[in-house]
Amino acid sequence: VVMTLDEYIDSPEFVQNWMTRFLTGKFYSPLQKEDIVLSGSILRQKALIGLYDKMDESIHRFDTYFDWNPMPIEGEEVQNQNDRNHIDQCYKHQMVAGGLIDYSGYDTPSSYLKGSIHVSYNVKEKLKYDMELYKIAQDIFNSQGEQMQKTVNIVQQWDNTNNN
Repeated sequence: VVMTLDEYIDSPEFVQNWMTRFLTGKFYSPLQKEDIVLSGSILRQKALIGLYDKMDESIHRFDTYFDWNPMPIEGEEVQNQNDRNHIDQCYKHQMVAGGLIDYSGYDTPSSYLKGSIHVSYNVKEKLKYDMELYKIAQDIFNSQGEQMQKTVNIVQQWDNTNNN
């Protein structure tokens, strides 16, 4: 069944504020403002945030945090496994091939999003807690980025001190 976003939101299959409900465990009872605070706290303590509209930066963070090693593109010779451009190409290839992203015709995921999102009042009303949680997630994303950079700098200083 093909539906518009508004039709889906009015359908019985739709769960209002799914992420906030999932994080708080309040699947059926009404949500309150405190539930956003609790959800944000859970994200701060338990999640490494990635944002679709900052896909490249998010993948770099996951790569750093989890110490990932990308697989080479099929048929390609790997010259330097630490070459950032090569690593970026591998990740993009894997995400597109795996169906995780498809922004063909757009330069970046953010230009895809800017061209495709129109949010009606109906959507805003039924997702108001999740939309507020998204703003919190953006703030967490920014602060995690600052913290990761500080950590990388400390590790680099330590490496430089111990290698001299």
